[in-house]
Amino acid sequence: MVLFISAASLAADLYVATGGGDGNPGTLEKPFATLARARDEVREIRARADKSVTVHVRGGTYFLSQSLVFTAEDSGSDRYPVVYRAYADERPTLSGGVPLEVHWRLHRDGVMKCNVPRGVTFAQLFVNGHRRMRARFPNFDPERPLMGDGGYVNATGGSDDVGNGEFYYDQETFSERIWANPQRAVVHIFASHYWHNSQYLIDRIERDSNAIVLGQGGWQTFEFMAGNSFSGNSRYFIDNVFEELDVPDEWYLDTEGGLLYFLPPADVDLATATVVAPQLKQLVEFRGTAEVPVRHIKLIGFRYTHTTATYLDNYEVPSTGDWGIHRGAAVFFSGAEDCALKESFFDAVGGNAVFISNHNRRIDVVGNKFAYSGDSAVCICGKNNMVERKWKCEFCGTERPWDFGGVDHYPAECLVANNAMHHIGVYGKQTAGVFMSITRHNTIRRNHIHDMPRAAICINDPFWGGHVIEHNDIHDTVQESDDHGPFNAWGRGHYWCLGINRVEQSHEAGDVKRDARYTTVIRNNRFRDSNNYGIVMDDGAARFHVYNNLCIGVGLQNREGEYRIVENNIFLNASHGIGYDVGHENNHDQFLRNIVVINADHSVWASRKSVADYRYANADAEDLFFYRVVYPPLKGKWIDQIDYNVLFDTRGEFPWIFVPREGQDEPGKSWEDWQAMGYDRHSVRGDPRFLSPAGGDYRVHADSPALKLGFENFPADDVGVGNDYVNRWGK
Repeated sequence: MVLFISAASLAADLYVATGGGDGNPGTLEKPFATLARARDEVREIRARADKSVTVHVRGGTYFLSQSLVFTAEDSGSDRYPVVYRAYADERPTLSGGVPLEVHWRLHRDGVMKCNVPRGVTFAQLFVNGHRRMRARFPNFDPERPLMGDGGYVNATGGSDDVGNGEFYYDQETFSERIWANPQRAVVHIFASHYWHNSQYLIDRIERDSNAIVLGQGGWQTFEFMAGNSFSGNSRYFIDNVFEELDVPDEWYLDTEGGLLYFLPPADVDLATATVVAPQLKQLVEFRGTAEVPVRHIKLIGFRYTHTTATYLDNYEVPSTGDWGIHRGAAVFFSGAEDCALKESFFDAVGGNAVFISNHNRRIDVVGNKFAYSGDSAVCICGKNNMVERKWKCEFCGTERPWDFGGVDHYPAECLVANNAMHHIGVYGKQTAGVFMSITRHNTIRRNHIHDMPRAAICINDPFWGGHVIEHNDIHDTVQESDDHGPFNAWGRGHYWCLGINRVEQSHEAGDVKRDARYTTVIRNNRFRDSNNYGIVMDDGAARFHVYNNLCIGVGLQNREGEYRIVENNIFLNASHGIGYDVGHENNHDQFLRNIVVINADHSVWASRKSVADYRYANADAEDLFFYRVVYPPLKGKWIDQIDYNVLFDTRGEFPWIFVPREGQDEPGKSWEDWQAMGYDRHSVRGDPRFLSPAGGDYRVHADSPALKLGFENFPADDVGVGNDYVNRWGK
């Protein structure tokens, strides 16, 4: 006897619509009204039988009063997953806001006001779907939006400790208005080294001494980090100040008086405008455990928006990289396995867009669009393993004030692919398109990441590695910070010596593989940028294999670290050259079979395809050089091999930089001097003979000297999002 089981018996379909009712059966004709009701129905269906369930969500906006939470009992299975997806070509929105019922009346000078419930508070406001600017000093300049361009002023000095203190303002540049409630104002300020910004409430303003005394805040970064001070370099703005409501598009909320003020721009008709106040921090949560995870749930085709700003919430430092994080997001995974987030739009969320926290396995983030988020786009981050105890270097005895506990709950084998991420970090500038910390074996593939205040991709520590970063198109990064690159990694693990980092000691690295257990691969990416370091493997980063990357306008920085193989890449007009800083003795790094071109005519040598107003490699000729060696170790080699490269200065020169430690001799600066040190002995100086650099084809001719040295051609334009992304979202 043959038993036939119909497909219908193994699958179920439910429907949700804004005009539905939770008392309905959840059919297409009589849909549910909420996703929470559909989730509960899925739970009941799967309790009766292991079958796949698809929840079809019609278009419209679903205002969530609380997060949609999935637990283990909401799981699907490998064969029968649970899918929540947009119905047909419709695009439902999940909103963490409350639509305000407003009745506007004139306050003064075009400023309108309306009543809101007393005690309701929000730090973001959306009018007609667009985030509006909270009243601030100095005013935001939409034509010059970056920190270095406009909308900020310089401090004149301040405390050495940004975690607790004050800074000083210049009377000539500070507001002349008297603020009635400065304690409600929020300071957004950069530390003097521009590695990060921080936010604070104001305690008081002392006008006699031109001092702004800071209250709560400043916890958004690594407290042990150098450069944590205010100076005349520190730029800042202050928002949430009623008296500064003076230009169109600004707003202010008087929470005690229950009044909202708004100066509408000319294109907003307040009589018909929708006004939404964000109230939720998280829209969707996956809440399982390592022992009982949430499994096999997919979310497809949603728009996520109207979440609250989180910059004054709790931040933590998960490990020893410079970055602090808020462990939360519009979509938050904790204790999930084999779940997916696809084809969705994260639109101006207030903090992180996606956070994959602690134990997770095989979470796919694919085909999404991320724009104008308050913090990072995607964070993949394990449990904090830092402990406050002294650690002493086995080689030199230098102490540092932290060490590490165990590493147990962490994400692994996640995929971030075919996403577009741009204008990330509206509030937090120490942010990234993809941030990873205490995690292993993730794949970051075919993403288009651009217009970032800091890195596009950041690995915050050496635990555990094994990532693959490939075929990404990355440009216009590090726009509001310094000393960084479009890709950045730190390696301040168990072995990392503070004495070497400060150039006080010189010795071998020790056991870097204790933490960096697996090699991270960076391949087939295109990095296009200007005036930053490029591929940065900083402060002890170890075990990287970097190959087949096209780097236009950016180079490479290796600070103390080990086992970094850089081969078969193309570097064009790298603004900081190929840098090796403060190396360990008897280093195992390699730089082989690369093409490095400097002082090339941009219009001939560099493609501008797909970037309309791209800015790159604008350094003066004297600022371009092949190599930069700074404070090499006192004994042994600072690099194992550097050879078989093609080095071409279009002027026929060979510029390089060598900065010795105290007591070291500075070598001569000729090509012969460089080779006499044992470097590039088989390398060639000359034209690599690209096929068509102006057209974006960086393969070399058959008679190129690079091929004779072992270089292999690779397609430099096989990067960025695929056709499936373009078909859904456009270019």
